[in-house]
Amino acid sequence: MAIATRRLQGPVAPPLTPGERPAGSSRRARGLDTVAPPGPDSREAQRRVMEAALEAGDLATTVAAIAGLTRSAVVLQDPFLAVLAAAPDPGAADRAGTPAGSGADIALTRSGGPLVRDLLRTGEEGRPSLVELPGQGSDPARLVARITARGEVLGFLVAAAVDRAAYATLEAAAPVVALLLQAEERLCRLLARDQQELFLDLLAGRSTGCLFIQGRRLGHDLEHPHWPLVFTTRAVGPPGVGAAGAGQAGDVPDHGAAPGAGRAASRLEQVVRDALRDGRSTPGPAPVVGVDGDTVVVFLPDHPDRPDDHPAGLARRVRRLASRRGLTTVAGWGPRCDHLASFGTGVARARWVVDVLAGMPGEPPAAGYDDLGIYALLYEKRDRDQLSDFADRWLAPLREHGELTDTLRVLLETGGPSAAAAALFVHISTLKYRLRKIESILGVDLSDPEVCFNLRLAFKIVAVQERLTGSPVPGVAG
Repeated sequence: MAIATRRLQGPVAPPLTPGERPAGSSRRARGLDTVAPPGPDSREAQRRVMEAALEAGDLATTVAAIAGLTRSAVVLQDPFLAVLAAAPDPGAADRAGTPAGSGADIALTRSGGPLVRDLLRTGEEGRPSLVELPGQGSDPARLVARITARGEVLGFLVAAAVDRAAYATLEAAAPVVALLLQAEERLCRLLARDQQELFLDLLAGRSTGCLFIQGRRLGHDLEHPHWPLVFTTRAVGPPGVGAAGAGQAGDVPDHGAAPGAGRAASRLEQVVRDALRDGRSTPGPAPVVGVDGDTVVVFLPDHPDRPDDHPAGLARRVRRLASRRGLTTVAGWGPRCDHLASFGTGVARARWVVDVLAGMPGEPPAAGYDDLGIYALLYEKRDRDQLSDFADRWLAPLREHGELTDTLRVLLETGGPSAAAAALFVHISTLKYRLRKIESILGVDLSDPEVCFNLRLAFKIVAVQERLTGSPVPGVAG
């Protein structure tokens, strides 16, 4: 295995005998590039690194083993310089006045100057696999191995030592670490695919026995009762406007969501996962989380003795965390799923809760299906034609009077003439004049509580149906 070394600045060299290069380095002879055969130290380093990697089986332990072989701090970074693993100098504690540190203090940073920027450049053939970075200011001298596979840079292995042992060890370690990075990436892709398949099966309401086994393998206990929760983002707007704003494709919880809605859903998914991680005080079955259209769906294991793991507790944490990140959320949950076949139905009812809440003014608190009252009955009825007829009978006579429609809606939402006048910025006399006209057009008495209930219900039906269809309900003002 051959390496090419390169000094970017200054005569910083490992302690070698005069005229000697590290074993396995490239050299030029008679105008042609030749490669020196690996020396005994290179072969021994290869053997030790392979043994350490096989025994460890993971990146963090392998990096720690490399630190032991080089007797220096070692850091593994990804192509964007995020630290994947770090190991301190194992012998620092034995040397008087030398702090052990964490190892991360030698990591490359984008503010490291032109030397690091040159190191990060890609697409150049024949770039050296090992590069010395001389000490500069507070930065120590470091040896950097580029981790590559098939021409792609997978990361960087950085050692604080710049000597023969470090050269030989990093030369041997680079291809081993590349294999571990590729294996970990493939494993993550496989796990993500399996998680997505499990999530889609639960959404579809499949109840095959193999789902129990698949879930257990992924850290889920699907024999345990779960709560189905649905989260979506909401733009602050006038009453009756849906969660994603009026007229957006993301208003329809189906395929074909607008790109903006997809980005919002991805951000919301991260918020939900962070809230779940922050709230898990004791180990247990993991929740199932996934994105479906413009919503994030969570199947949350039920723990009656842990209130923070109840849907209301999770919804509150998500709302607080989302607010700090500039997102307004709507959350609802369906009835508890006590068996696998009820997962699909539970999510459908949770979606109905979110649709109802999204049609309400302001920022309604999260709610469960059993909290909907009359709206739960509307879901069970599932007869949109009859619901539209009901709303039309109560509101259609106002369809040519937009100002009166808005006045009636605000009156019903605020609960009284004085509050409605203040919300509409009109004098109380003007409001009372409008209310008399509304009573005349509709042929109703607005002092009758039952009349007000039916009108309010009609407005809610319109708001929910407009959200579901993404367009105004025909024949109904609003």
